[in-house]
Amino acid sequence: MLMSKSQPDDEIKPIPKPKTFFLSGLVTGVFTALSGLGGGIVMIPIFHDIMKVDIKKATSISAGTVPFLALPLVLYYMYNGRAIDIPNVYNLGYVIWPVSLLLLFGVLFTVSLGVNTSKKLPAIWIKRIFATFSIIVIVKMILETIYKL
Repeated sequence: MLMSKSQPDDEIKPIPKPKTFFLSGLVTGVFTALSGLGGGIVMIPIFHDIMKVDIKKATSISAGTVPFLALPLVLYYMYNGRAIDIPNVYNLGYVIWPVSLLLLFGVLFTVSLGVNTSKKLPAIWIKRIFATFSIIVIVKMILETIYKL
């Protein structure tokens, strides 16, 4: 993604057909379910490198899927299991409300800052930031896998 010398990122390109998004969703779902990595690590490179979507649009599309993916997962974890180290009054299933609400408020208060910053940044910096975080996550996952064996 960082090394490609394809078309400039600011050039307007048509959005690919819905079928290609469906296929990328299938690949993302399988990969993230098997690896435990977030969907953006898979979706954004697929959108940008394979489907030739601008990096800013690719990150927006990926972020736009989060609520649709999060709600069913929250419901699943609320009704399947019980966190045993927290008093029952603070959790429903695996969802611990004080932690979840603090995370939610943190995201709600900072998301506009991130969106405004990404609008001002050149596309190459968004690629670099994404690549840096992706490398950190992948290295962490590899090290965890090696040292748990």
